[in-house]
Amino acid sequence: MTEYILAAVLGAAPFLGPYLAGLPAGVDVWLQGRPVAALLLVISQAAPIAFLDAAVYKEIKDGGHPYVTGLAIAGGIFYLGPEGAILGPLLLCCLMVVLNLSSAFLRDTPSEERAALHSRVR
Repeated sequence: MTEYILAAVLGAAPFLGPYLAGLPAGVDVWLQGRPVAALLLVISQAAPIAFLDAAVYKEIKDGGHPYVTGLAIAGGIFYLGPEGAILGPLLLCCLMVVLNLSSAFLRDTPSEERAALHSRVR
C-alpha cells in the first residue's frame, strides 16, 4: 500500500521521478529472498521512464516545465481541497491559452495599429 502512495506523491512531485517508488518495493522483494525478481522489478520500472520520458517531453512544445504543473497541483489542493488537484492544472492551462493567444495577437498586429492601441490605452 505504501508503494502506491509513494508512487502517487512522486508522480505529482516533478523534482523526483516516480521510478523511486520501485526501490522500496525492490527492497521488500529482496528481503523475501528473491533477489532476481527484485532486480527485474526495479529495472522494469526504471527502464521505460528512462527512455519514454525523454521521447515524450521532446514532442511537447510550449507545454511548460513540469515543476509549474506540480505547483499548480499543490496550489489547487491548498486553495480548493482535493478537487484542486484537477482544477489547479486546469486553471493553469486556461491561463497559458490566454497568454499564448494574446501574444500571438500582438505578434500578428502591425506596428502602426499596435501604436494606436497603445496610445488609446494611455
